[in-house]
Amino acid sequence: MGQSQYLSPEDQVFQIERLTVSPFFDNADGIYARPLERHLIDSLSKGHRFNFIPSTSGQKPTSPEAFMRNSNEAQNFGKSEKVDGFFSGRVTQYPEGIQISLYFFLTRDGDPLVQGELKNLKNNSIEFLKGQLDILVKQMLERLPYSGRILSREGLRVTVNLGSKDGMKKGQELTAVQFLSVNRHPKLKFLINTKKEVVGKIKLLKVEPTLSFAAVVFEKEKDILQKGTKIDKIEEVHYSDVETGFEPVAGEANLSGKESIFGKDPVEWKPLPKPVFGMVKAKAGLTRFQNNLNLTGVGGLSASSNFAPIVDLEGELWVTAEWTVHAQIKQGLVMVSNPRSGSTPTDLSQTFTAYELLAGYRFRFGPAGPSSFAEPFFGYYKHEFFADSTQPETFNTMKYSGFKVGVMGEFPITKDEKWRGGGKASFAVTSSLSESPVTSGSASNNVIQFQFYGSKALSARLRALASIDFEQFSSSFSGSGTRSDAATSSSLRYTSLTGGVSYSF
Repeated sequence: MGQSQYLSPEDQVFQIERLTVSPFFDNADGIYARPLERHLIDSLSKGHRFNFIPSTSGQKPTSPEAFMRNSNEAQNFGKSEKVDGFFSGRVTQYPEGIQISLYFFLTRDGDPLVQGELKNLKNNSIEFLKGQLDILVKQMLERLPYSGRILSREGLRVTVNLGSKDGMKKGQELTAVQFLSVNRHPKLKFLINTKKEVVGKIKLLKVEPTLSFAAVVFEKEKDILQKGTKIDKIEEVHYSDVETGFEPVAGEANLSGKESIFGKDPVEWKPLPKPVFGMVKAKAGLTRFQNNLNLTGVGGLSASSNFAPIVDLEGELWVTAEWTVHAQIKQGLVMVSNPRSGSTPTDLSQTFTAYELLAGYRFRFGPAGPSSFAEPFFGYYKHEFFADSTQPETFNTMKYSGFKVGVMGEFPITKDEKWRGGGKASFAVTSSLSESPVTSGSASNNVIQFQFYGSKALSARLRALASIDFEQFSSSFSGSGTRSDAATSSSLRYTSLTGGVSYSF
């Protein structure tokens, strides 16, 4: 008697044990519908989560939209097949590609519970479409708010329809739930979300490929776990120390810089609030530098250094969750030999300074925070290369400036977000050049930059960084300048390897 208070009509919505497939509909005389329908029947008959019942009613091919317009027709088909629900599919051939629409209807009310759709499939081979259909079915079944169900109970022993093929392991604990409410789309009737309560827990004692044997370790009321009781979604959500702010090892200082809550002199622990304003970066390293110059009557001149020191300071401000402002200053010192015969001095000291101010719009592929993102950007840049004066003239002091566009992005390498990777690419849309002490004529400039980087979390806000950058500033000259020997082209090339830290605040 006590158990009945936990039963609800909402929970019965998901009482799905027997299912079938309604004949698929297409607009190509069955060319796609028949083989895809047979493939789905074959796949479902080999599954173990549900009992698949082959259709015997002789239902003519009916589109899902027809069932949606007439829920009584959907109910009648389900009842005639003696199933709890059925799949209905439509394959449509458009000029721009194939579209597969798949719906799962409930016999109880004749309404669709979940729906999936694939559009503009360019490959119309049957084998390709079968693979796409498998993906679609998997996605739809994953939208059901539970993973399995109890098949039987005897004493404290239960059997569930989940096994090693579903990732089950001996000793694993599963949660049994009861649904209290079901929220469906007011017009289309698709499942939106549910409200459920935990009614028990079971522990797996023996796991076979398609089912498991378990013991009840907790239930909200005696014998409430029975045949048909749902097993909650088995996906687990784990958060790393980086996301939570917890220290990984007892006895070490926590992420707020205070003593640990464990070990010697424990103190109250409080996690750091998540960064919301922005980030600063500091890096240092070496750059491989090469300066090339072509002079009429002299030929090509080239000077290079493999180990030029460089420092790089960057900052970004998160104006909103999408809009970001970036600023950067980079400086380096280069020592090279004068490549022009007879020119003095023979040893040249050169420096460069780069500035950047960018604004970008961040497209996130997950929740705000450490999720993957892609960010197109636009902004101003300035690159100043200072060279010693020589006689006869060799290299000039060159100052490039203008506006650039590009894209940057970042993604997690490991699930716990400790390791991340990213990159940045940009090119100048406008570029002006000023030279001194002499000029080389009218310049056509090209500026290209690439960066690849990786990072490892040291704490909730601090990360270690390493990056490799490729930059090239090149110019082609025409007309007359003030050089004694006319220049035809020049280029500055940097390949930099830097490391450092970033701090989010």
